[in-house]
Amino acid sequence: MSNVYNQVGSLTSIKTRLHQEHIHDFKSINELLAFQRNYSDAQKQITSNHTQRIEEEKAALKWKLNNSMYPLKKERRDRTKITEQN
Repeated sequence: MSNVYNQVGSLTSIKTRLHQEHIHDFKSINELLAFQRNYSDAQKQITSNHTQRIEEEKAALKWKLNNSMYPLKKERRDRTKITEQN
């Protein structure tokens, strides 16, 4: 078994390091431990959310591209008809 000395100093060190890294989400050691326990789930949720956003953006960009290309396709068809008529 190990002996822990200066527990308050350790907590202060952790809080100081978190603030240096601009992490202000944790007000207590219990919140930090809860985050540590749930980290894997939180990471999966973040990845899932971003994957969904990327897919939505891909669909929106594809739609925009298809709609912006329509006038060009129409112009090509019109040119082809004119050329065939001559």
